[in-house]
Amino acid sequence: MHTISAILLAAAALACAAPSRAQPAAPAADVAALQWMSGCWRIDGREPGSGEMWTLPVGGTMLGVGHIVRKGQLSEYEYMRIERRADGGLAFVAKPSRQAEAEFRMTALTADGVTFENPAHDFPQRIAYRLEADGSMTARVEARKGDAMRGFTLVMRRADCR
Repeated sequence: MHTISAILLAAAALACAAPSRAQPAAPAADVAALQWMSGCWRIDGREPGSGEMWTLPVGGTMLGVGHIVRKGQLSEYEYMRIERRADGGLAFVAKPSRQAEAEFRMTALTADGVTFENPAHDFPQRIAYRLEADGSMTARVEARKGDAMRGFTLVMRRADCR
């Protein structure tokens, strides 16, 4: 009986000491820290009407919608929300046109930037928003391809919401 207990105790100790492959716990944050994202943003180099709109933080959540216009027609859209989770971290939840909803957990937060990741998702796996010194906002969207991260960056400028 003591041998079985010792083996179970040793196995438990080894399991606790083994490196975890799970995603690290998200840092605690308040969605109000992302208030700089709120408002309307037009995407540089895209047709008029292409951009994102974000609400002010209310009730621990920000709501967003993105849209891409091609040849005068809405070609892609995305419903988004940033919300606080039970563990205190923030999650970016996206529902793109013709795709399933996906959740990305916040992995980094600074005064002028935030990064969300979901390594199990196909594309993207990382979404990073940053407020630039010139007042523009960039959105870097990327995924791992081989040994490197590949993706694209959208540069957005504040726009009139009317």
